[in-house]
Amino acid sequence: MATKADSRIIKREIEMDPSQLDDKIANIRSQLDKEIHDVIHMVQQKHVEFLPQTMFLPIQFAVEQVITKVNASVNELQGVAAEIERQLDDIKESPRKKLDSINVILSKLNLIKEFEDLYVEINSENMSQPVELANLIVKCQEYLKSLAGKEVYEPLKKVLPGLSHSFDFRKGDIVRQLNHRFLDMIHYPSTGGKSYLQLFVSRNEIEKFNMELDAMRILGLLDEQLEHFADETLNTFVARVLDSRAPHDNLIKFEAFPDNYSIVIKKNITKADKIDPLKIFEVLTTFFNHLHQCFEVFFVDKIPLVQYLGNKFSTKLTEMIIKDCLTASVPNDDTEKDAYQTVIETANKFHGTMQVCFNISNIFFLITTIFNF
Repeated sequence: MATKADSRIIKREIEMDPSQLDDKIANIRSQLDKEIHDVIHMVQQKHVEFLPQTMFLPIQFAVEQVITKVNASVNELQGVAAEIERQLDDIKESPRKKLDSINVILSKLNLIKEFEDLYVEINSENMSQPVELANLIVKCQEYLKSLAGKEVYEPLKKVLPGLSHSFDFRKGDIVRQLNHRFLDMIHYPSTGGKSYLQLFVSRNEIEKFNMELDAMRILGLLDEQLEHFADETLNTFVARVLDSRAPHDNLIKFEAFPDNYSIVIKKNITKADKIDPLKIFEVLTTFFNHLHQCFEVFFVDKIPLVQYLGNKFSTKLTEMIIKDCLTASVPNDDTEKDAYQTVIETANKFHGTMQVCFNISNIFFLITTIFNF
């Protein structure tokens, strides 16, 4: 609702003809162009040359001043423009549309200010709150995407390469820290020369690591790390057990310490002429129970990490068991039917273990559908 002061302004300015109003709008646009040029220079210096942040913190203040100043001028003319348009039908281009175009520029300028605020937070964050940090990164990405839209005022496009480069540099550093932290907590260090491998899972700072896991999920990093871990597990251990003449020899030992768990795996195997599926399932059950024990304290946004791992294991593990164990041990005649039924029952028990420990269910469906007599 217009105030008395607004009414006086309109009454005073209503005597302007459309060309005078157009000149005033053009002056505002010219003023905005000049102010934006100064802001662009500041942003480019900070984000392209990577000068110390403290030297260019006035970016937020400068942008805020531009927005406040131009908004005041635009607001003063909005009522005048509306009144003139009501009285004249022959205006080729609506003054209000011109003012609206200025407001669009201001909205983009405001995005730069808000991005700067977030960027300052990202740079001052020391990884103590990884979830909040990840959310800030996602929000910054959204701001950059908005700034890169088709309606961007052309001069403002000059700041985008610098903003993006500066942001990507910082994001890359945070991503590296999170990935390195994951590998510090969960990895396969070499031990025993060429003969053995060790799965090592740290139990230090569990609460902090859970927050880091959630941050990795938010940034899309967790899937890649878990896929790599699942592939290493299946290729390094499961494949050897399925192919081994003595499956039990492949699982050397499981050690539980106050601050870490480790599973030692034998690399070199003697291939079996004929596999023993019962021994294979026994060893796999023991191994995955140990694996569950290693990971049961880890959560990603209240969801057990073992469920995420189960999703990564599920398809390939099922294929490996069907191809290299169940299919390979299908009997040639009915005399071995009872023995094979025992294999199927054992496979179903293994499925029960995987369902409880890793929430894997499709193994059961495939095994019972394809192999039950």
